[in-house]
Amino acid sequence: MRFGRGQGDQQIGGEMPKLLRVFRATVRRGKVEEFTSFFVEVAVPLVKSFEGMESVVIGLPEEGTEREFMMTTTWKDVAALKKFAGKNWRNPMIHPKEKSLLKELAVHHYWLAE
Repeated sequence: MRFGRGQGDQQIGGEMPKLLRVFRATVRRGKVEEFTSFFVEVAVPLVKSFEGMESVVIGLPEEGTEREFMMTTTWKDVAALKKFAGKNWRNPMIHPKEKSLLKELAVHHYWLAE
């Protein structure tokens, strides 16, 4: 098992591991319904359309987290994620239609150990 730093050259058992991306967003007050529609009808299909995106799971708000949304995606490798998110792939990617709806964003990445 080998893990490099910063260049996406991590290997597990001689193979490039899949990358897990966890995106969390807190929506502005009064914008939950609008963001829910955008998230389900625009954001998820857009992410699914990229080659190398292998799975997506979305989390919608529940009691106690009424304005927090989550999307977890699995990517074939860093190169596939870069095609989606660009050279700044470690940062949240924001669609112009959602910018005014969001209060806080976070994105985290993990190597998927299978």
